[in-house]
Amino acid sequence: MSNKRSQHLTKQRGHAPPPNLIALGSKPSGPQKFVVSSEGELKSSPAAPPPKPSVVLAQSQAGAMPPPAKKSKLSNTTSAGGSGQQSSSSVDLFSNPIKVPQQSLSPVASLVRSGSKMHSAKMGAQSSGLSQLMPMDIKATDLVEMVTKSCEVGDDVKASRLILGALKQLKQSRIKPDHTLNSSIATIARDKPKLFAAPEAIEAMVSILKREQALVFKARANPQVYALTAQLLMYALKDSFDWPKSVAKVYVEDCLVDRLWTDLDASKKLIDNINTLFQPMSAAEAEEGVAGSSKSFGVPSGPQSTVSEGEMSAPAPAKTDPTYIPLESVKVVQRWSASSKASLKTHIIQTVSDQLSSRLQVDNVFRSLLRFLTVAVSYSELRLQAAQRIETWMPNPKLTRLCQDLLFAIATNCTTQTSVDMTVMEHIVGLKLKTKQLVNHHFACIREMINGHQGNLEVVLRTVVHNELGQNRSPTNMPLLAMLMHTQPEAAPKLLGTVFQEFLANREDYHRALRAFLRELIRQVKGDFNFAVFNRALMQARLDPVFTKLEPHHKERMAMVLADLIAFSCLLMANLPIREAVSLYSSGDRSVSGQLLEFYSTLGLIQRDAVWWAHTVIPSMYQLPSSEYKLW
Repeated sequence: MSNKRSQHLTKQRGHAPPPNLIALGSKPSGPQKFVVSSEGELKSSPAAPPPKPSVVLAQSQAGAMPPPAKKSKLSNTTSAGGSGQQSSSSVDLFSNPIKVPQQSLSPVASLVRSGSKMHSAKMGAQSSGLSQLMPMDIKATDLVEMVTKSCEVGDDVKASRLILGALKQLKQSRIKPDHTLNSSIATIARDKPKLFAAPEAIEAMVSILKREQALVFKARANPQVYALTAQLLMYALKDSFDWPKSVAKVYVEDCLVDRLWTDLDASKKLIDNINTLFQPMSAAEAEEGVAGSSKSFGVPSGPQSTVSEGEMSAPAPAKTDPTYIPLESVKVVQRWSASSKASLKTHIIQTVSDQLSSRLQVDNVFRSLLRFLTVAVSYSELRLQAAQRIETWMPNPKLTRLCQDLLFAIATNCTTQTSVDMTVMEHIVGLKLKTKQLVNHHFACIREMINGHQGNLEVVLRTVVHNELGQNRSPTNMPLLAMLMHTQPEAAPKLLGTVFQEFLANREDYHRALRAFLRELIRQVKGDFNFAVFNRALMQARLDPVFTKLEPHHKERMAMVLADLIAFSCLLMANLPIREAVSLYSSGDRSVSGQLLEFYSTLGLIQRDAVWWAHTVIPSMYQLPSSEYKLW
């Protein structure tokens, strides 16, 4: 009967738990103690029932009961022979943690234990050096004296810790600056600038400039702390030509949101050096790793937006100010290595692209984004994104000024003949603006674009002609083309003649369209047009496959249209001023003889070139039959 009852209990309880498992359930009803056996296993033994009060009182009167001893940890002694007697190292589970003796561990467990101790000792040795650079709190009134004493005795570690403590207090006083602390830090920076050049100090200053969401919502930080920190950071990094990437990242973060310190006058020297990030590095600079030019890089030469009204500003402190930092001798030079520029370029493009795709409403953050784009459009990817969206931003009166600066920056940065820049120029030329002020600014930006690179004129002129003769017609196309003729009086008419030839090489007949286009252009330029250069371009021989592979009837049509355009341009030369001059000259007024002489000289040049064209180019390029010459 007893065997069946024990088997039934065993089935109900299931498998016995492993010997090293400690139950964390409810506390047992009766007192229970655990002991460690000689095999290193943890076993439980029933505790003796508590003595009766009468027995305790009798023992205490007789002096046989010892005073209660303190609870001790498990010792290495166990019960002898593994008998049922309790070990003297037994401990209560719910009162003290259990510590298994090391002797009772298996060989593998002992090896793991020893390895973890060695790793802890190694990490402790490494962290002992870092603990010396923890910030040391000190009063602002004692800062200069304590740092000076530490430097005199050669304790640079303590001096660095004091500087870190001062920067920590400076960060905490951003809302309400401590003038004593600010002057003390500036004094130390002027006397011992190397203390602020340590990597820990640099990161501490960067953390002060870093934007904190809670701080922005609670109260706007005072610009004095930011101005001092920006000057300290510039003074600490003035001799470095490979700045930490965290400096650029905190600058981008502030530019895109609040602009708490990027618009301060005291931060101008630091901002100009950071903006060298957007200037491409030359081959000589890439080999040397530094740049020696003092040119201000990355900042567009167009008008820049200033701090909006209502924002606090901090002017650069005077030399008599206690917080003055000498930055007059610091030059604006290349501060970033090639690897840093590549890494930061990816970061900036990704950040700005995310902002452009998520911003749908016009607010202060969006205006900050446009102002940063004015500097960052030196990256072709951002230049293309801005050019594609600027037409939708321009009509907004709140963004007009910022968009004008951005358009000027885009135009001045189109200095390469890549496919991206060609697409950007096509977008810029195709802008449809309504007000006269915006149109004039648009033309001024295109003029700067043409002067920036000699190949931009061809792209702009082709785009204007294709827009006017295509589907993207605009009232500003012909005035823009007239501006190009005035800006480039030799190159623009020559390119226009080349474009006319390309249109005549198409299967479609552009004869009438080109006549109307030429008449409207002469009306826009008001006679200030180089007819001789334009006609000579129409007569040039073209050896491109597009022209040499034309069918015979197509070549004949092209030659006839070119002859008509040359004759038509000669008639357009006789405009109203020329006709009036001829009338005055016929009546005896010889004051207009110079004007008529210039007219007849140009006409003679065109006729001379036409005879050469008919004699040399037409037989070789167009291969007309001899019978066709009788019609000429």
